[in-house]
Amino acid sequence: MLLALTLAACTTDKQETPPTTSAPETVPPTTSSTGPPPRPSAPSVPRPLNAGGLVLDPCRSLTQEQRTALGVISAEFTDLAPEGAGCSFERGGDSHATVVFAANVRIGLDYVYAQNSSSTWDYWAPTTVEGYPAVGYNAIVDSQSRLCNFAVGISDRLYFWVTADAQAGNSRCQLAQSVASAVLATIRARS
Repeated sequence: MLLALTLAACTTDKQETPPTTSAPETVPPTTSSTGPPPRPSAPSVPRPLNAGGLVLDPCRSLTQEQRTALGVISAEFTDLAPEGAGCSFERGGDSHATVVFAANVRIGLDYVYAQNSSSTWDYWAPTTVEGYPAVGYNAIVDSQSRLCNFAVGISDRLYFWVTADAQAGNSRCQLAQSVASAVLATIRARS
């Protein structure tokens, strides 16, 4: 009987409802980047070209016919650029054009685009040459000079550039672009 009284004392007629719980507060996820900002990239090269021996001997990048058309009177190998070997084409007086193959830069034209994103260039004019990504540019430190650079991507890992006398106005890089077009024609003929 004691068991019955103990059980009766523990039971009640009153039914308890469990306490209500509210749904946990939802906080929208935050997006955060753990890496550096994306590096600016040049357009991809649609049909990569093989520059072959021109990378080591850029003085062969212009044919004799092209040299005559551009007014070149002499050519001299130069290895002054850390990016790769070059050739200085003398045009008479103090006019010249230098071609450099950036074989030491393994990211192609992205290298020049990355420099532009850090405000290295005060003149920047992206374009294409016969379907290949290209850009005319000039360094801030050279703003008083009469030079212009013109780079052409021939693969996603290799580009060449021409530094030549600049002209005033919209055709600022015209000579550099003309030399670059001739070099590209030489590369395409050899590929």
